[in-house]
Amino acid sequence: MDMEIIDLGETIVIGVRAAPDSGRCLEEALAAFRLRRKEIGGTDGMARLVINRVPGEGSGLPCECVAGLEAPSLENIPEGMAGWLVPPGRYARFGAGDLSEIAGACRAVLAEWLPGSGYRMAESPLLIQSDSGIPDSPAAAWRINLPLVNPGELADLRKWID
Repeated sequence: MDMEIIDLGETIVIGVRAAPDSGRCLEEALAAFRLRRKEIGGTDGMARLVINRVPGEGSGLPCECVAGLEAPSLENIPEGMAGWLVPPGRYARFGAGDLSEIAGACRAVLAEWLPGSGYRMAESPLLIQSDSGIPDSPAAAWRINLPLVNPGELADLRKWID
């Protein structure tokens, strides 16, 4: 699995939010986004998926998802849609293939790469980016951006707090 460590700036996504459930929030958010994509005015943004764990639920499901477009601001969010600000930070970026491969790629990153990486996941959502504004375009290439915290950096910070 190809991976690079990158620093991402703040990313704003406007789109359709799917409520937490037993694992279909990604599919539900994408289906609703396909129907309402043209309502997101003022942006020719690229398709984005934001997957966030529900507070207090540990590292697994349920999560909430927003499928939408990258936007310049959180202004003028259409009724029934959501805006999400993904904070800047250090991320591990992985190629995820096409849309049908995202769920499997996320599982591999979280279950296989992360435990042995020397990092832990930061308290920020996953940001999954497409190079296309149309999420199910056959030509779209997707990338998973996993927010990171380096455990060594945490240890150094703790010695100054204690």
